[in-house]
Amino acid sequence: SALLTFSCKERPEVSSTLDRAETLIWESPDSALQLLEALPTSKRIDEESRARHALLLSQARYRCYIPTTSDSLINIALEYYQRRSDKTDELATAWFYKAALTKDMGCPHEEYLPYYKEAEALISKLNDNYLIARIYHSLGLVNDDISHYGLAKEYYHKALKINENTNNIESQCSNLANLTGVYLMTDQWDSAQWCTDRLLGISSEVKDSVRLRDLYQGVGLCKEVMGDWDEAEKYYQKALSISPINKTLITLAGVHIKKGTKTK
Repeated sequence: SALLTFSCKERPEVSSTLDRAETLIWESPDSALQLLEALPTSKRIDEESRARHALLLSQARYRCYIPTTSDSLINIALEYYQRRSDKTDELATAWFYKAALTKDMGCPHEEYLPYYKEAEALISKLNDNYLIARIYHSLGLVNDDISHYGLAKEYYHKALKINENTNNIESQCSNLANLTGVYLMTDQWDSAQWCTDRLLGISSEVKDSVRLRDLYQGVGLCKEVMGDWDEAEKYYQKALSISPINKTLITLAGVHIKKGTKTK
């Protein structure tokens, strides 16, 4: 059950388990989920542990791509942290996941955007730069989805600046890839080129093979849109060399057709 209850004797164990789960939440969310779902239950729990468990479990399930049909769990965390002026980072995190989970339930942006805005309103009081960057990037995505490209660009740039300052390469890739899309949609070719140059500049530092494949796929798409068929072909081939995917094969075939060649 998501609503755990613990006896006084169990509280030290609960606290240490929650600490451990929190350290795993980003690198090994599946391990964090196992810890959180395996906590023992009894008849009593302190309110802070209940809220912390609800927040961490919401995060772990989201990061493990487990669908949700209810926001009741994250609401436990929200209700508690809204009463704690000394827990601003936790409150912003709760608002962030309230927004993300509401979006994943298929609700329109009019429902989940206000929750992201609640998280944004707390940014001046936050200590977690990674959280701040994620709030900005998510607001960029929302505005991108509803074709508010000016706002999307502003938010992506804010996230990018933070991720550059903290040398978060993986997140920089996401920021730059989405910025590239915005610039292409608004016919800002030089700016799109700037983004792809930046992406290629950090590509050697990307550790995740799937992210690197997607990086090359994105650069290839940008080159194709700009009519540079040779460069598009080169980066699609780089993507395929990491792992073949139908999307890349199809786009590469299209480039070959445009160049008047045949796919071998």
